[in-house]
Amino acid sequence: MKDKLEKSKYKYLLDLNSISEVFKEEIVKYSIVELKYINNIIYKFTIKYQSTSQIIYYIKKNDDYDFNRVKKLMALLSQKEKQKLHIFNTKDSELIASQSVTGIELINSMSISNIKLIALKLSKFHNYPLNYFSKYLNQHNANIKEIRFIAKRDTIEIIEKHNKKIANKLLDLYQKIIEIENDVLAKNKHYLIHGDLHPGNIVIYKNKAHFIDYKNICSGLKERDVATILEQIYALKKQGKISTDNKKIEKFQETFLNSYKNKLDPNLILFYKSWISWRNALYCFMKFYNNRVNNYRYEDALLFLKNSEKYLKEYKELI
Repeated sequence: MKDKLEKSKYKYLLDLNSISEVFKEEIVKYSIVELKYINNIIYKFTIKYQSTSQIIYYIKKNDDYDFNRVKKLMALLSQKEKQKLHIFNTKDSELIASQSVTGIELINSMSISNIKLIALKLSKFHNYPLNYFSKYLNQHNANIKEIRFIAKRDTIEIIEKHNKKIANKLLDLYQKIIEIENDVLAKNKHYLIHGDLHPGNIVIYKNKAHFIDYKNICSGLKERDVATILEQIYALKKQGKISTDNKKIEKFQETFLNSYKNKLDPNLILFYKSWISWRNALYCFMKFYNNRVNNYRYEDALLFLKNSEKYLKEYKELI
């Protein structure tokens, strides 16, 4: 990965003196957390930096969104949440440089008390005035189409090259889901939603919950965020990333729903559980066929696909 960056226009990001100037303190170490490219053109990366004071910083690039928009959105959120979100300027407007949020990711601190904190935090987040943020939302993330088309590529077509039967199932389900989603989005009130609220994007620090990764914040239905939390906790268990039993997972999900303070439509939660399960299936199939690593097992992807079909059938029976 390092070789790719060293041969690109971003090679200065690997120079500790240059980066020390960006963060206004001495940077002593870096690691390339993520690097993705198409046809040898880099479209996404994350670099992690450590300072002499042990503070962690990140510089990220992703061609899927506008960092200038994200910076402005984060500034508004910092006002509402009464906490400073540390953002730094680089010479490239397509990059975002930020200080790491202090705390432990939920995936490593799963407990009943922390689940309650998250539910209360999300209740408050959904009540922020939507029009206050309207100029800086990522409306490309407003429906499932954004999930299917990543970096201008049709992920279903990519999967079809490996498994046509699976691709056809994904496409059939996608068409059913997007038709329903267009309908429910037209008929229901929209809220400020995070848009990608999995446990890796939630940090716990001093009995407070903090959300990170603001690029997907958009207007939508609050049930989408709620369903995402419920299903992503389940998915992490199935993938072996949370070591607890099924009863504890069910307790986490029940606690979250009981602790969330705003009114929810259970039918919409069911629909968005189908939505997020489809996304999990697509993601796992993509990772399995691209990398064939143990973290993305074919059987996990199949399970998520079956769950999506099951939830959608249950939803249709109820409406």
